[in-house]
Amino acid sequence: MPAEGAWAFDGHILLLKEFDIHKQPSKIEFTTTLLVKIYELLMSICNLKCAELMVNKIGIFVEADQTDILVPSKALKSKVDSDLKKPLRCGLMLKMNGTPSWFKMRSVKLSDFCYACGLLGHDYRYCQHHDAGVPESCLQYGPWVRASPMKKTPKSMKG
Repeated sequence: MPAEGAWAFDGHILLLKEFDIHKQPSKIEFTTTLLVKIYELLMSICNLKCAELMVNKIGIFVEADQTDILVPSKALKSKVDSDLKKPLRCGLMLKMNGTPSWFKMRSVKLSDFCYACGLLGHDYRYCQHHDAGVPESCLQYGPWVRASPMKKTPKSMKG
């Protein structure tokens, strides 16, 4: 069993929890750590404290990529513990100097999720909340919620 986090199996999350005999099954918390990218950050807020404050609005902050904070790039990458009973977040509205600003968010290495309700673990075709008459193009979520995988740094060749 993994020490922390979840397994990915056939595009789905497999999360095992230790059973607590003193807790109702509906009260058991199921969270998994997601890697999210937050786009279009202002240079003035690109620091660890702001990253933590932003990520805590969508889950529980785990850590942020320090290189993105020191040298802001296209997106700030951060790990967040997310409640699997809540829909994925596509972005975050924050007031910047009194003006509401929308910051897009995407998740990296995301398992299968529902384009209708935003929950991980099922497809919109099997969603209890989805009206079968609504075409996929009109759903609130889509493949755009997935961030492109991070590029691996090439390893030097030994000759």
